[in-house]
Amino acid sequence: MSQMEFTMLSTDLRREPRWRLLADQPTARLTYLSFMTSSLVSYTGFFQLPLPVFSYESMIPEDKLRLGLSALCKVGMIEFSEQTEIVRIDGWFNGRRTPENLNYLKASIRSYEQPHLPKDEIMARSVAELSLSALQKSRTLKVNKANPEASERHRANYVSEIITFIERGLGTIDGLEAALGNWFANSDPRVKAYYTKLSETFPQLRLSEFSDSEGHIAPPAIQSQIEQTETLSEALADPLDTLAGPLDDPLETLPEEEEQRNTNTSERPVIASPLQGTIDSDLAVAARRA
Repeated sequence: MSQMEFTMLSTDLRREPRWRLLADQPTARLTYLSFMTSSLVSYTGFFQLPLPVFSYESMIPEDKLRLGLSALCKVGMIEFSEQTEIVRIDGWFNGRRTPENLNYLKASIRSYEQPHLPKDEIMARSVAELSLSALQKSRTLKVNKANPEASERHRANYVSEIITFIERGLGTIDGLEAALGNWFANSDPRVKAYYTKLSETFPQLRLSEFSDSEGHIAPPAIQSQIEQTETLSEALADPLDTLAGPLDDPLETLPEEEEQRNTNTSERPVIASPLQGTIDSDLAVAARRA
């Protein structure tokens, strides 16, 4: 996947309880913010972070960098492995970073297939977050009123891609079952309701609760049979109106016919002109007429 040109960082970060725990850790806060502008960061928030390279780039001495990483791991904002130098930013796919169309989703999935990335429990938690956040996103994909059939096919293919990704990962990524179950157990009740509704049609998504060695809620093996696109379309046609509203994301997927040409610009920020209000004011209009 191509290198990120920019990242979005919510101003709500200042109110994040874990961020507030770093009040006396300025190096940790600087380290986290440096992730967001690093040339190493990926579209999945899961990437290799060679410390000498990142130390030079962030201008944080390597010894202090290690302390910052340790503090961030302690409060749960990131995961980092000294052995593999892999970092995962927790909560990366919450909100606007969830893939908004099929091409973006496929590119995100392909990034996990890079041979240098270890298929360990850190990857499992990143894959679980992407998969279930994308399933949640699938219910708010925009419908093109001029071609609703194409929109439903896009939606069905989007969900089918996630299901295939989960099934493939269960056989190759360590700890993915437990990661999926733990994510589900800690989800918002509305998300659980949607996921449960979806699993009524797709048995391979069902999560039966049981405790693993760490006390997490983990699902059993997901069935290997993938539903056909036609079945996906029928099941996803139900908009689940009783759950709509609170989970709707203002950044929705574009119609299918615009998907290809907009994939590479899906994260481009919208910059409003601060002078527009002045230009359109009554005083300015009168001045121009004069």
